[in-house]
Amino acid sequence: MHELAEAASTSLIDNLVQSLPQPGAGFGDDDGLPSLLAFFAELKEHAGLYRSLLGPTGSAPVTEHIRRRITEAVVSDSPERRDIYPEFVAGALLGVATAWLHADHPAESADVAQQTWRLLISLTPRQSNQPEATT
Repeated sequence: MHELAEAASTSLIDNLVQSLPQPGAGFGDDDGLPSLLAFFAELKEHAGLYRSLLGPTGSAPVTEHIRRRITEAVVSDSPERRDIYPEFVAGALLGVATAWLHADHPAESADVAQQTWRLLISLTPRQSNQPEATT
């Protein structure tokens, strides 16, 4: 049964990741909030499927696929960004999405998107002309 759900979710995952902020609308830019709203709206629209695929009894291959696709989307947003930040964003979005989908009384998708957005932009590394510290 999981194989069928995994196969069916491929195009939904593509739509889900495509709804994230696009290159040029980086996480420090207010124009990215609508994209995050679309991300959570897409999750809500197909909540039953994502709930079955994500979480303790879900599909590890689908979870990994979503994490990898989100990481790639963040890297494409900033090609010079090859550090842990894309992995951090992917893990954070996947964690929030999974917890929200499995909550007993989930908040509205728009509220979750706005809270997540505020956290992401507060943790976004800023470009700096100063050299990085070495350890």
